[in-house]
Amino acid sequence: MSVFKSVLISFKRNFRIVTIYFAVFIVISFAMLSILNDKVDGQFERVKPTVLLIEQGATSEFNEQFKHFLNSIAHVEQPTSDRLLARDLVESEQYAMLIVLDEDAAANLATGAPVLETYYNDSDNGAILIANQLSSYFRYLNASQNISGSADYATVKNAMASHVPVELINKKSATDKKAIWFSYYMVNLAYIVIVLFTILLILVLQAYNEPALVNRRSLAKLSKFKQSLLMGAAGTTSLIAIALLFFLLGLALVGFAVPLRQIVLHLLNLVAFSTTVISFTMLLISFNIKPNFAHAVANVISLSTAFVSGIWIPLEFLPSIVVNFAKLLPAYYYVKLANGIVDGGVDVALLIAIQLLFTVCYSAISWYLNQHLLAKTQAAL
Repeated sequence: MSVFKSVLISFKRNFRIVTIYFAVFIVISFAMLSILNDKVDGQFERVKPTVLLIEQGATSEFNEQFKHFLNSIAHVEQPTSDRLLARDLVESEQYAMLIVLDEDAAANLATGAPVLETYYNDSDNGAILIANQLSSYFRYLNASQNISGSADYATVKNAMASHVPVELINKKSATDKKAIWFSYYMVNLAYIVIVLFTILLILVLQAYNEPALVNRRSLAKLSKFKQSLLMGAAGTTSLIAIALLFFLLGLALVGFAVPLRQIVLHLLNLVAFSTTVISFTMLLISFNIKPNFAHAVANVISLSTAFVSGIWIPLEFLPSIVVNFAKLLPAYYYVKLANGIVDGGVDVALLIAIQLLFTVCYSAISWYLNQHLLAKTQAAL
C-alpha cells in the first residue's frame, strides 16, 4: 500500500506537468477521432465492388429496375462500350465484374433466354457475391413471372430484402464499420501509450526518493534496486489503468458495438504492448539520465516509432527497408495484430508472444544494468 501511496505522491508533486500531458493526450484523442471517422467512412464508401456495365439497345422498364438493383449491391460505372477493353480492365482487377445488358433483355426475360453476359474473376470474393445475388434476383423475377404473368419488381424487391442479402454489405458494415474504427483507434492509441508510459513513468521513478517518499520506512529500508522494482510495479499498474480508461473511451464511442472476441483480443494486445513500453522505460531509467533528457528521448522514440511501425502511416505505403526495420520494434507486432483482429488471418498467440519476448529482453537488460551499477557502487564503498 505504501508503494501505491508513493506513486500517488509522485503524481501529486508533478501535478501540473501530469495535467498538461493529460490535456495533450485528450486533444490528440479527439483529433484522432475525426481523422479515423474520415478514414473509415472512406473505406466503407469503397466496400461495394465496382462493376462495368455495358448496356446495349433501347432502355426498358426492366433495364431501369435492373440498374437500380445493381446499384444497391455494387458501384456501377459505364465508361466504355468496348468489350475487349472492359475484359482487360476486369482481368487487371481494376473492376470486379463486367456485365453486358442485352438489347433484348426484357423479351429474353419472358422467354427464359439469357438476359446478361457476365465476366469476372472467380477468385474475387466481391464478384462472387454479386454473381450470387444476380442469380437470386433472376430466380425471383422468373418466379414472379410464372405466378403473375409479368415481372412484379416491387414484390421482387421486397422478397430480396427479406430473404436475400441484397444489402448484405451495407447491413454488415454497420457492425464492421465500428469494429474497424475501433481497430484504427487501438492502432493510434499505441502512440499515446508510448508517450504516456515513458514520460509519466520517468516522472514517478525519478521522484520516488524525494523526502516525502523516503520517509516511508517500508521503502527506505529496501535496496535501491528493490525500491525501483516496487515503484515500477506500482507505476505500471497505475499506468495500465490509465491505458484501460482510453480503451474504455474508445469502446464507449462506438457504443460497445464490437464483437466480444475482438474486445478481448484488443485488450490482450494492449496489455502485452504496455508491458513492452514499461520495460523499455525501466531500461531507459537504468542509464540514470536526467529527466529532461529522458523526456526528449521518449518523445523522439515515440514519434519515430509512430512513423515507422504503421501507427500513422500504413505499412503498405512504407518502403520495404523501413518495414524491415520496424520488425525490430514491438509496436510493429502490436499494430499488425490490431489491424488483423477484424479480418482474422493473423496468428494472435505468436504476435502477443513476440511482444512479451521484447518485454523479457528489455527487463533482462535493465536488471543486468542495475546489478552492474549496484556492484560498482558497493565496490566504491
